Amino acid sequence: MPGESRPDPVSTKLIDEMKQRGFKSFEETLKEAGERAERLPVRVIGSIFSRGGKEGDFRWMIEQPEFADALFVFNDNEEQFLAHRQNPQGDFGCSVGGGNAVIRPFQCTEPPRAAGIPTGANGDGYRELTAHVKQMVDDAVANIRNLMATGRYQRIIYSAANASGALGTGIFNVADGVKRYIVDRLKELESGSAESSGTS
Repeated sequence: MPGESRPDPVSTKLIDEMKQRGFKSFEETLKEAGERAERLPVRVIGSIFSRGGKEGDFRWMIEQPEFADALFVFNDNEEQFLAHRQNPQGDFGCSVGGGNAVIRPFQCTEPPRAAGIPTGANGDGYRELTAHVKQMVDDAVANIRNLMATGRYQRIIYSAANASGALGTGIFNVADGVKRYIVDRLKELESGSAESSGTS
C-alpha cells in the first residue's frame, strides 16, 4: 500500500547476522547503559566549610565542573521546604537563603543541583526529634532518593561540622538527635536502604 514502509531484506539479514555475532541494537545498548547507571554506587559526603571560594562553600562548589555529578543538600527551613514541594518553581521556594541555603535556587533548575532538608521552623531550629520532625526529614530524603533514581548523580554532598561527619548548622540551633537522624538517613542512601515515605 502507498505510504507503507516495508523492511529491506538486505538490512534485515544484516541485522540478524550482527545479532548472531553478539552485536546489540542501539536500543539494547541504551537500556544496558541506563541499567549500569542505576547500579552505580552513590557516595554521601560531608563537606566542611572553612571559608568562601573553596571546598565547603556550596555556592562556589556548585559552579565548579568537578562537582557536576553532585547533588548538594542544604539546610532548609520547613516553610520554604513545603513551599517548594507545593510549587517547585515558586519564588518563595526558590529564593536565596542564608548559610548553605544560598544554593536554594539551584533546586529549581533542570536538572536540580540542590535539595533542601528541613532543620527548623518558625525561625528556630528543631529542638527535639519528634514524629513531625522525622516526617519532614523522611520526606526530604525521599525527594533526594527520587532525584538519585534519575542516574544523574554520583555524589550527595551535605554540610558537615567536622571530620566526624556530624551535620553542620550555622543559622539554627538544632538538637543533636535531629542532626544525627538527618545524617543517618542520608547515609542510608549509599546502600539504597532509605525507604521512600510515599509523600515525595
